[in-house]
This record gives sequence, structure tokens and C-alpha cells, in this order.
Amino acid sequence: MTIIHDMNIIPRLVSTALAQRLNVMLAVVVTGAQQTGKSTLAEQLVQGERALPLTAPAPSADTKR
Repeated sequence: MTIIHDMNIIPRLVSTALAQRLNVMLAVVVTGAQQTGKSTLAEQLVQGERALPLTAPAPSADTKR
């Protein structure tokens, strides 16, 4: 099975503001809905530097009520 992903990068309105903050802050948190390009945007802005994605673990059966 072959899966082809056509990845067109959409310019983000927040790119400039995020880049400015990354120049003066040690850490910046980007939050939002799933599958909206947060990690991709961060990776583009820190090219070659370290980016640490933090994802919340799925709730376990013990934590569901």
C-alpha cells in the first residue's frame, strides 16, 4: 500500500508574532485544536534548533468517570 501526502504549507497569520517571541523568550507554548499545524509551524520557525512537542496522554480507563 502506498500513501501519498500532498503537503501544502499554508502561511499562518501567527508566524511573525511567534517568531518575534521566540527571539526574546526561552520557551513559547502554542496551543490549539488537533491537526491544525502547530508542530509544523514550530519546526519551521526553529529550523535546526531544538523543539519539544508536548502532547497530553490519552485519558486512561482509571481517570474516566
